Amino acid sequence: MLLKLIAIFSMFIDHIAILYFYENTIMRIIGRMAFPIFAYLIVYNYMNRTSNKLSYIFILAIAGILSQPIYNYAFGHTFHLNVLILFSSGLIIIHMIESIVRNIKEKWNIFFNTIGISIAYNVVYLCEYNIIGLMVMLSFYLVQNTKKSYFFILGFLALIISTSYPLPILKLGIILSFFIIILHHYYPKIDNIIPYKKKSKWIFYLFYPLHLGFLRWIKL
Repeated sequence: MLLKLIAIFSMFIDHIAILYFYENTIMRIIGRMAFPIFAYLIVYNYMNRTSNKLSYIFILAIAGILSQPIYNYAFGHTFHLNVLILFSSGLIIIHMIESIVRNIKEKWNIFFNTIGISIAYNVVYLCEYNIIGLMVMLSFYLVQNTKKSYFFILGFLALIISTSYPLPILKLGIILSFFIIILHHYYPKIDNIIPYKKKSKWIFYLFYPLHLGFLRWIKL
């Protein structure tokens, strides 16, 4: 729960900076921590904290679809899909890859899952963080699945090299987020400083659209 609260706080600061104080470097550095931590938690929860993976993906996708009008209202990004849709699409790709691996000898299973992966990939391409965000999710998945921590480096490089912020110092936020993620990977009990409860997952689902709508509304 601790990591989720850090990510929510970081996201909130980032969106305040985008809408009101875009040139505030400190706020933007803090804000860059949000995406990597959320991406890590989404994959971690999918693999370790949910008994029904399809339900988890479905709820995430519905939350993303319902949040899209508010996302557009807040940022005017009518050509971008929000990060919840990215996360759900990324998990769909991971889930279908797992299905292919489990049933590698079933040709129809491979065929339909490959089509599904292609569709989800094209959705990812329209999302905020797009393909780079997917690469980060896949890197975190490989860390969890193979226990090979060097995949953290791949996710880190994907973000740090691809992002083109006006100020290079903003990448410091990404570096800080990866230190937090690696700390949790080796010492997961640190997250239990604030006990995790299943109902807490709704905090992010509700907070994401509500805070965007509120910040945009008070700007009018």
